[in-house]
Amino acid sequence: MNQPVAKVCLPIALGPLDYLIPETMAIQLNQLVVVPFRRAHHIGWVTEIIAASTVPILKLRSIESMLPASLSTENRDFITWLANYTVSPQGLVFKMYLGGIKQPALSTNTENSENKPSFSFQPLHLNTEQKSAATQLETLVKNHSFAPLLLEGVTGSGKTEVYFQALQTCLEAGKNALILLPEINLTAAWLARFESCFGFKPIFWHSHMTPKQRQEAWLKINAGTAVVVGTRSALCLPHQNLGLIVVDEEHDASYKQESLVRYHARDMAVRRAQLASCPIILTSATPSVETIQNVHSGKYQYMRLTKRYGPALMPTMHPIDLKQEILAKEQSISPTLWQALEGNYERGEQSLLFLNRRGYAPIAFCQSCRTNQTCKKCDVNLVYHKHTQALLCHHCGYQRKASSACGQCSDKEDFLFFGVGVEKLVEEIKEKHPDWPLLLMTSDTLSTPKKMKQAFDQIESGEARVIIATQTMAKGHHFPNLTLVGVVDATLGPIEFDLRTTERSFQLLHQVAGRCGRADKPGHVYLQTFAPDHPAFMALCQNDGQKFYKTELEQRQRLSLPPFGRLTALIVEGAKEKEVKQAAMDLLRCHPKKPGVQILGPTPAPLTRLKKLYRWRFLVKSNKATLHTNYLQEWLSNLELSQSIRITVDVDPYSFS
Repeated sequence: MNQPVAKVCLPIALGPLDYLIPETMAIQLNQLVVVPFRRAHHIGWVTEIIAASTVPILKLRSIESMLPASLSTENRDFITWLANYTVSPQGLVFKMYLGGIKQPALSTNTENSENKPSFSFQPLHLNTEQKSAATQLETLVKNHSFAPLLLEGVTGSGKTEVYFQALQTCLEAGKNALILLPEINLTAAWLARFESCFGFKPIFWHSHMTPKQRQEAWLKINAGTAVVVGTRSALCLPHQNLGLIVVDEEHDASYKQESLVRYHARDMAVRRAQLASCPIILTSATPSVETIQNVHSGKYQYMRLTKRYGPALMPTMHPIDLKQEILAKEQSISPTLWQALEGNYERGEQSLLFLNRRGYAPIAFCQSCRTNQTCKKCDVNLVYHKHTQALLCHHCGYQRKASSACGQCSDKEDFLFFGVGVEKLVEEIKEKHPDWPLLLMTSDTLSTPKKMKQAFDQIESGEARVIIATQTMAKGHHFPNLTLVGVVDATLGPIEFDLRTTERSFQLLHQVAGRCGRADKPGHVYLQTFAPDHPAFMALCQNDGQKFYKTELEQRQRLSLPPFGRLTALIVEGAKEKEVKQAAMDLLRCHPKKPGVQILGPTPAPLTRLKKLYRWRFLVKSNKATLHTNYLQEWLSNLELSQSIRITVDVDPYSFS
């Protein structure tokens, strides 16, 4: 008699593997088990039970033990769908489901490891517009059915307070909720507001957790804890009994994962809500073009908050044409912006200068051989960081001393530094006003949660009077005494290599502008630009988002670009340039010929070499998602590649480098 076999999915880049089921085990479908693989032991998920394997029985290994946990039908379907949609190995998606936990964490029963916390909702003071929106959201939650909704609201309009009302309704119905936030540095203030409102702490899932914290949180989530808040990785955890999903700042590019399984958490969250038969609320002051189109097509419901909360008004916009207003030599701040900064300082108010460029200068130029200093692992310029006296690659992290010899000619003559980064901006302000209390906020200076808290404390206390920042300060923060924002470079670029260049620039500048004037003092935003007539810039200055979306959607539709067409990037990578080119050409020759699918490329990727790997790129263009996915799976299933070549599939790409 044949011994039954289980197909077991492991958290590795493979499909399910066959394992013998011991006679002493009553294995069930979707059960979690422990199995041997090579020299290690892994948690596995039983995806199928079959009478016999096509692999000779003597080559099969047995399941070692059963774990007291299993995948719900909903979680199983989500993992399967996500793997299929992203054309990824099912095992890598299962790895995200496990969230980094190890076998000992599941050695005890997880079904009732934690009771739901009790809560006492503190009613929020909402204005008339907020109350109307909150009532509609509460009705949505009470219907207990799939319903995607965009909650658009100007910066400072109280979108969080509105969806808190829906969250209360969800919890009162005995359901659980998942709240996604784009970045960890936005969570501290959000968590404080939540605890003040609901009287308990939610499960907080993020990348800085210790293994013990991950295990404890995973067990509570699997047991059905009421509220989980986290960054994009929280989406794939073993959620139970979901009654509401919220994606806060849904437009944010941080929701796109750019490694291993490449997915957009916003779009995957919509599918998750559909499987859970629950509403999903997407919030933003600057929604993504895709979400706006889903509203226009009737796929998503829509609500808009047009006013800031309390006495706060939208800031006044002041465009500065740098073609007319001449900058002083080696200066980045125009006379108009200087005058505004000095006036704001004299009034005792805070100012923010925004420049989304880390370091001191983006170009280090050798005077001997007249070449830029480039990364030895990537085809990009090294950025000069004066504070650490280093030349740094912002793509792979490679660095060397700024005093080292030229990477091309080995000459030790001093480099010339061109361009402006935030460190140079700090220097420019100190030269004119050495007594001003400045605060520099970048990913370099805010590398830990502790440093983030210290920086925000300086702003809230008024110790920092002028803040110089990159996009770390662009969203989600509320500082009542911040009344002036100066954008040092607000020039918007064309689409060229990246179809979302204009969209991202518009969103970023709008969000930065929204940091000021959020209390009883009026706000002013000064935007320096060399292209004041750019349609998106004009829409920004007129605070007319609808005008921007209309223009952007018309352009995308004319070019059949998302959301009016589907794109997938295929990146062919390897250590040897000739092998990569040959593999790309071989891949082109074997692509299926089907109507409705267009192959663009292959061509060298704009970032031709990254982390020592040469890169060639295809873009696959089609009209329908199902056609797109099926086509990719058919094309890639019959490939026979050298082990030195890697192909990365990026469905709905956000990076075109």
